[in-house]
Amino acid sequence: ETIARLADTGTCVLDVEVLRLRPDSQMDDALRILDAGALLRARGVLVICNDPEEDRLVERFAAVCEAAGARGLRACLEFMIFSSVKTIADAQRVLDRAGHPAGAILVDALHLQRSGGTPADVGAVAPQRLPYVQLCDGPFRPILPDSAVALTEARTGRLFPGDGELPLAELVGALPAGAPLAVEAPVADLAGRTVGERTRLAHAALTGLLAKANQANDQADAR
Repeated sequence: ETIARLADTGTCVLDVEVLRLRPDSQMDDALRILDAGALLRARGVLVICNDPEEDRLVERFAAVCEAAGARGLRACLEFMIFSSVKTIADAQRVLDRAGHPAGAILVDALHLQRSGGTPADVGAVAPQRLPYVQLCDGPFRPILPDSAVALTEARTGRLFPGDGELPLAELVGALPAGAPLAVEAPVADLAGRTVGERTRLAHAALTGLLAKANQANDQADAR
């Protein structure tokens, strides 16, 4: 049914999620997610690591990359302070060690900020490792909050792009040209709205942010 609706609407799938790597993870579970992503013609699969043993994590992530690449998918590793890959530097290290071209990094604006990362850190990553980004907004601080606080914020306390203090225009400017922008913004106050209503609000927030960023760039060029 999903494939038929995609065909009817001309909608493309950016990613499927979430593929979690835990100490007891089985490759068969990962393959089911990857197979579904391939059937949906998704571009990527979002991977979250919850394994404190980095050697094992790297080995399993490399296996996921191999299987993802064989299905035309990118394995996009998301870093967050309440996972075992906490920072953008950690994600870079895991990708370097895994050594597979299908591996990539998913930058989430909130997790970047809370882990102490900056748009400049994103700009230093090889462009081919940044297939897309997840945008939301929130207060500029805290940096490195308690993991439980960060988890609650990530799940229910985000804002739409442009409604907070995160340096989103700078983040977008640090991305490779043409990188897709996804809105990942679970807002508790909007839980009663329909999917369509929330989608329209998210789209309006994103386009508003981009318009302001373009205007600022034009003014800077004029100066």
